[in-house]
This record gives sequence, structure tokens and C-alpha cells, in this order.
Amino acid sequence: MKLHIDGWQTNLRFSAAHFIPEHDKCSRLHGHDYGIKLSLEGEVKEGILADFGVIKRNMRELIAPLDHKLLLPSRMKYSKYEIKDDYVHISYGEVRMTIPEQFVAFVDTQTTSSEELSVYLGTKLMNALKDEKNVKTLWLSVQEGPGQGAEWSGHFDH
Repeated sequence: MKLHIDGWQTNLRFSAAHFIPEHDKCSRLHGHDYGIKLSLEGEVKEGILADFGVIKRNMRELIAPLDHKLLLPSRMKYSKYEIKDDYVHISYGEVRMTIPEQFVAFVDTQTTSSEELSVYLGTKLMNALKDEKNVKTLWLSVQEGPGQGAEWSGHFDH
């Protein structure tokens, strides 16, 4: 059995800014309205695969810290940052930015592409749902606007 949640319709959304230094157009600071789509597959036991409310609550807790922030990868490959006096100083190529630290969300990735964000959020959601014994597989898509995004999948070890 497969369960689906469309974040565009169920309010699993967030807005954030980012940049991808090694990508021509995306190297400029810009933003997206992101939506999360996810599917879970597993065995129905006692009439249920998983509780929609539990899944959505966990997903909202994961995306809330990203909402209305500048997403900054903590393992930057193409840029550098330092935090000084509550400001984040960012540099790549000829670009220099200084952003108040309170406006930045650090994510454990090398870039903030939808591909890497889907791995980051999917892994975190799997960890949050580790006690959902009926669930065998999770698919999670981070969409940069309706209809375009990257999908990651992972399998539970239980």
C-alpha cells in the first residue's frame, strides 16, 4: 500500500532564498516557494499504514526553521562563510554578502539545490518516523514551485 501527501495542498510549504555559486543563473541570490510531496509505502496493519497527522507534524517541524530564511549549506564547496558579531559573511567569486545570522538557516549539504534539500529533508524525516514499523519506503520531493523538483527515496531498516 502507498500513502501520498501533497504539500501544496496540505500546507507543507516554505519560502526561502538561496544561491548556487557554480550555476550561472542560480548563482544570484533568489528565492522560491517550496512545496514538499511525499509518499510512504509499506504494510497496512489494523487498517492503517501510517498516521497522516504524525507525518505532517514531523515534516512541518523540519521545514519551519527554513521558512523565510536564506538557506546556506554548512559544507560549502564553492563558497566560504564566517560568522562574526552575529552576522554571516559570505563570499564566492567576486560576490560578497553580509546577512544577519538570525536570517540564515544552515543546512548540512554542499549546495541548497532541490536535489540536496530532498536528501537532507528525506533523511531527517526518516529518522523522525523510525518508529513507524509499517512503513518500508519513503519518497520525498522538494519542489521549487508546483511541478518541478527533485525526489529522493530511502528504505527503513526495520
